[in-house]
Amino acid sequence: MITNNKLSLIRDKKDECNNSSELFENRITELVALNHHVFNEREAAFYCRCSVDSIRYHALRSRKLMFCDFTKDGLIFLKSDLDSFLEKTRRVPSSKEKKLCMN
Repeated sequence: MITNNKLSLIRDKKDECNNSSELFENRITELVALNHHVFNEREAAFYCRCSVDSIRYHALRSRKLMFCDFTKDGLIFLKSDLDSFLEKTRRVPSSKEKKLCMN
């Protein structure tokens, strides 16, 4: 016979499984969304692994990141522009950091 405590534990485990499947479904849609060459702000931030605020800063304030359009939904970026931005802003590790990586 299943007691109330065990029954609630089973329900909690079932809810955890449902939440993890939802997270997994969200993750798949994000990865599929990056299979094209035109990105909105959110997708560009995900692609560059930074925040949307950082993307907006580099596009509008520092003007280091090129964008192709400004719509009511925000900025639109090309994948080639994001790639060139990432390449230009790549930091070269110092000799001290290289030594730390070797150890």
